[in-house]
Amino acid sequence: MKRVIYILQMLLILLSSCVREDLVVPVPVDDVPEGYTKITFSANIATPTVGVDTRAVDPDGLDVNNMTLFCFNEFGLYISSEEAQLVPGSKSEDGISESGEYTAVVPNHTRIIHFLANHSKGLYDASEFPGQTESMVVANMEGGSGMLVYWSRFVADATSSKSVEDQLRELKYTINGKTYNGIKLIRNQAKVTIEDWETDKFVVTGFRTVNIPAFGTVAPHHPNLKFDIVDTWESTEDFVTLPNNQSLMSDISDINTKSADYIFESENSGDKLISVIIKGHAKGKTERDDKYYRVVMQNSDGSNFMIRRNHHYNIKITGMLTYGQDSFEKALTSSASNNAWISIDEWVNEISDGMETLWVEQTSYVLSSDIYAGTDWSFPYKYTKNGVGDSVAPTVTWIDNNVAYSSIVNNYNKSTGEGSVKLSLYPMYEGNEQQIGSLLIKHGKLQRKVTIYIIRTQHFTPSWISSQVYGVADEHVTLMFTIPDTCPDALFPFTVLVSANHLDVRSDSGEQLPVYIKGEEGYFGADWEGINYKYAYTVTEPGKHRLHMRSILKHQDGDMESVHLEANFFETITKNAVFSGYDHAHRRIFVDNLHSYGNMYADDEVLYYMLVPQKRAHPLVFTIMLQERQADGTYEPYDHAPQDDSAQWHKNGCDEFLIYSKTFSDYRTYYDHNEDVYEEIQGLAWEGDVILFSEDTWSTNGRVMAFRTQDYKTPPSTSDMYGLQDDGTYNIFFLTNSADNKDVVRVASNKNTNPHAYKYKRDGVTSITDHNYDGNEYRSVIFDVAHYRPYRFAAQVKVSDADGKNAVVIPSNSELLSNEVHGSQEEAVDDVELSYEPGQKVDIIFDITSFKGSDGCSVHPFGENFGDHFEVYIDAPMLEIDYDRYPEGWYKENNGSGLNVDKLRRDPTTPGRFIYTVDRHRDHEREFGAEGLSVVNVDNSATQFNKFGLKVPVEGSINQTGERKSLPFKKSSITAGGDIHISTNKERIVFWDKTFNVDTKHITGNIYYEKSGVRRAIPKDAFVAFVRLRTGARIGVVTISKDGEFELNLRDEYQFTWEDDSIDFYYTDADGVVYNFNYTENGVAKEVDLKTLYNLVVVRGESIVLTEG
Repeated sequence: MKRVIYILQMLLILLSSCVREDLVVPVPVDDVPEGYTKITFSANIATPTVGVDTRAVDPDGLDVNNMTLFCFNEFGLYISSEEAQLVPGSKSEDGISESGEYTAVVPNHTRIIHFLANHSKGLYDASEFPGQTESMVVANMEGGSGMLVYWSRFVADATSSKSVEDQLRELKYTINGKTYNGIKLIRNQAKVTIEDWETDKFVVTGFRTVNIPAFGTVAPHHPNLKFDIVDTWESTEDFVTLPNNQSLMSDISDINTKSADYIFESENSGDKLISVIIKGHAKGKTERDDKYYRVVMQNSDGSNFMIRRNHHYNIKITGMLTYGQDSFEKALTSSASNNAWISIDEWVNEISDGMETLWVEQTSYVLSSDIYAGTDWSFPYKYTKNGVGDSVAPTVTWIDNNVAYSSIVNNYNKSTGEGSVKLSLYPMYEGNEQQIGSLLIKHGKLQRKVTIYIIRTQHFTPSWISSQVYGVADEHVTLMFTIPDTCPDALFPFTVLVSANHLDVRSDSGEQLPVYIKGEEGYFGADWEGINYKYAYTVTEPGKHRLHMRSILKHQDGDMESVHLEANFFETITKNAVFSGYDHAHRRIFVDNLHSYGNMYADDEVLYYMLVPQKRAHPLVFTIMLQERQADGTYEPYDHAPQDDSAQWHKNGCDEFLIYSKTFSDYRTYYDHNEDVYEEIQGLAWEGDVILFSEDTWSTNGRVMAFRTQDYKTPPSTSDMYGLQDDGTYNIFFLTNSADNKDVVRVASNKNTNPHAYKYKRDGVTSITDHNYDGNEYRSVIFDVAHYRPYRFAAQVKVSDADGKNAVVIPSNSELLSNEVHGSQEEAVDDVELSYEPGQKVDIIFDITSFKGSDGCSVHPFGENFGDHFEVYIDAPMLEIDYDRYPEGWYKENNGSGLNVDKLRRDPTTPGRFIYTVDRHRDHEREFGAEGLSVVNVDNSATQFNKFGLKVPVEGSINQTGERKSLPFKKSSITAGGDIHISTNKERIVFWDKTFNVDTKHITGNIYYEKSGVRRAIPKDAFVAFVRLRTGARIGVVTISKDGEFELNLRDEYQFTWEDDSIDFYYTDADGVVYNFNYTENGVAKEVDLKTLYNLVVVRGESIVLTEG
């Protein structure tokens, strides 16, 4: 148990929900055309005299500039959406409010109207709305982050004889002490500010709200009242309406200097509260002394509150901030200036400020599903204040839950402070290896997170131990066991206890394991007969694990030594090492042409491995060699083909070998399970016959196949030959059944205590199921299957103008990685910058080629005889295929390779993804190479795999012609943020993934406003709105980084076009005068679209000058 005491002087006060900022829309009388209702209304925004800053109402500083009315009938079913039009010349300012009149025509059977202001039509599809209810249309509708959206709802009184127009006209609301006639609008975002940027102790230089939602709904939708909340909005209890997509903003990387942040509403609960990162320094210091400080959005007593739309949250700094960090990134996870306890490491189970103490027994529990699943389960906690309980119990809430039913029983003794949490745990659902849930126990500022895991019983499968060990003392015995990849992370690290009687862990191997004596702490599990101690092996990760042991006694033929493995949450297993007598002939299986690890894993034993490409259906061969021990301890080839028809000859002919592997398949089994491969696999006869055992016979040994020598006849003889070889050497041919083919393979002989692996003798008629195996027994061999490195794309992105000029290639050739030179170095993420100009050409260039492996052998990615075509995935949502440059030979009807698909095509199921299909035949794939491009991964190997996986010398050199590709794309939209990600199906073949981070180069330049004939720089951090005139949507964010310098970032959530789609800038100076971009060309006024703006600022380098009117 760890005890941490934190004492914090309170220096910040967070004021929440203190100002309600509302807009009002009065509705005067007007004529109504037959069949319709014409509504004329004004949009009003209160000015600072009544507590609202007009220029802070919207992040871009403009008031309501468009209005859509969603109309529903008396049953709440959608009728239509109608645009309200601004009445020319109606905008006015009276010192109290800014207003403008709008008109809209709605169907006369309209009975319910949802008013949405500043909401872009590009964010919804109205064609989907007919037949839907108002909840279906509006409740989940999301607003763009570019500007505030305003909402209200009107329901006509069905019992009234008055028209809809008259009822609207008579509506009255009082806001900030002033009464209005009309519709009250509610903002969809909350406002966050710092009250005083300079106090007597601290100076703020900027701030940013973080851990905030990336999306928000346009309208509040109460769980009980639904939309009936406009009249009672100020008095309605706290609630939030969350969008379907509850992702958090991920691109916030530093503070800004604007006076307010606008954020979508949030429950602001659990262990990841919304925070404000404040940058600043002590009074009397300078900006060079700035630090970053974290403030959590919490009440001063540590209680949480929802972040609600249309509310103002104001931070008041009353002292010097604490826990300052050198960077924004560090501040994100630092202790908070107003609550240090939320940042304490999760493993700490007790926290205190010297007066209050919160203790939990453990911060995580791992429970066995066999014992606890489907039961009630409790754990204790304790909260005290000055050593006794409190009148208010701590709260216990779910952070996330897939472990128990949602109800929580929180029993708390207010006298002693002792408490317990009772949960009703779920049953263990089929297919789950684990079920996890996290709770938050909280009282004021003190909180602890408790995580509960329920896990299934785990298994050490596959696990093996040496067999037919020579029965002399000090003979090596190897135990191999597996921790499955699905083993829950919560278990690690854990202890496996190993019990054995006449086998010791070899200290000469470099393996030193602690020993627990019966009765000592750490000793657990069964009491095995004759064994009073257990070795403790610590497991830190999943995968294969080896124990290097030795025999300490001589053994007779057939003797067994048992080794027991035990661990919490694992099924106990016993493995038996079988000995051949020290006075008997001793034979073993050895595997030829393997690589050696040297003494990497054991100081006194050489371990071996085979290298395999990371692709499915790669042919491979390993050669078993049967050997016999000589008097001097060495081994020589065993004569496996003695005198014909002798007893030994018949016995050798009965030999069966068991091959344990999860990733190798014999040709017949592979074909049976992969019907998409080719006929070459069928009917191949080798030096032996391989069969796959049924899964119910695998036990703890894992997936197992059997091999025996192949029958054949040599005419004119009619005698059956067993294929026995004088040197006892046999090649066994396999295919990899997955690209994830890392493995440990064991080859052993069958045992005389087991039945035959095969049902019939080689004649195919005589049954051998009536007696046990009667062939020879050999000592087993174990070797690793290791990977060659992943294949490497060495990818580049070439960007050029629409006319193909000004090409830039990223990264440069000198920055590209190759397997031979850079080994296992992972690919870096490269940055690609596109412009806003449409039609930019983007070529994606990469290798599909071989490379020289670490053993000097050429490793190619192609399917060839047994594999299939494979696909390269290009995820690039900002691109489209440039069919103007698409080669004719890439269309399926022209490519001639039997692909039956276009070489490069859009993925019909995954948005933004394109597929390039690689032909399984290397010679065919060469035809699709890019002219003039050479591969980056130059392969000068001396050996290569032949069609069956045998390594053979290279004749001449490896032909890599046509193996660098160039795929023609072009930019598909004006904005182009996101990633280009190049990958493959990792079940078929593994390449290093390559990612390019794509950004659009923002439009930057100089910006001024002209007042009284004098050109002046728009000041730093001023609000400048960038508006699409057709809809009034703020389609871009203008940042004034320095006086007279701007940066325009267009927003990709809005729809707009490059040409014939007018835009404008708006700026309001300190005197309230509004300026916009009145552009003239050759003395003639001209509307500006994005193309014109781009040519003016980017191409010609001209300044933007805003003028009145």
